[in-house]
Amino acid sequence: MYLTMKSKIKNIISKITLAIIVTVITLVVYVLISNVVAAKKNEPAKIFGYSYSYVPTNSMEPNIKTGSWVFFNQPKFETLKVNDVIIYRANDGVMKGQLIIHRIIEKTSDGFKLQGDNNPTPDKQIVTKQDYYGKHVKSIYIPILSQTFSTAMLNKNFVFALVGITLLILVIFNVLNIYIAFKKESLNNKDDLKEKMRLEMLEELKKEISQKED
Repeated sequence: MYLTMKSKIKNIISKITLAIIVTVITLVVYVLISNVVAAKKNEPAKIFGYSYSYVPTNSMEPNIKTGSWVFFNQPKFETLKVNDVIIYRANDGVMKGQLIIHRIIEKTSDGFKLQGDNNPTPDKQIVTKQDYYGKHVKSIYIPILSQTFSTAMLNKNFVFALVGITLLILVIFNVLNIYIAFKKESLNNKDDLKEKMRLEMLEELKKEISQKED
């Protein structure tokens, strides 16, 4: 009874562990593919209803460090106010077409004037509803790891290789799970066969005893 209960607990823990691993791997694959698709479209990637992007410059330091990943949602443009940190797409100059994250410093009749916390002057572009992408919610920065990971993520070959490795790991885990389940079933069948043989032997023994008594 004790061994059976212990075996059941191990089986449950094994299934939970496998489920967690599969979930994590699936999430990693989803994030990697989302990054590739987003990069191809020159759009921010999305996860769980939030958009996210990499910050390659120091224009928002010390509040948002170079190499941070920023997450943002998209409240209505009309609800924005001075001091909000927003993401917009540059429509002119060397940064044309790129996403920029800066702080609103003034509201004008044409839109919003922005400036990086670490920049000495405001941005030339007045941000309108058409340029607006979202409002900053959270930024994540892990020293060394953030910049290393971000640089790697911008390399398509690295991303595809990582996706391939991740999928391979997922396949291996599933194959191992099937193999383990098969071996357990095989062992159970062997145990059942042994028990059946034991019972048959007992029956034969009972018959012999019964015949001797007669």
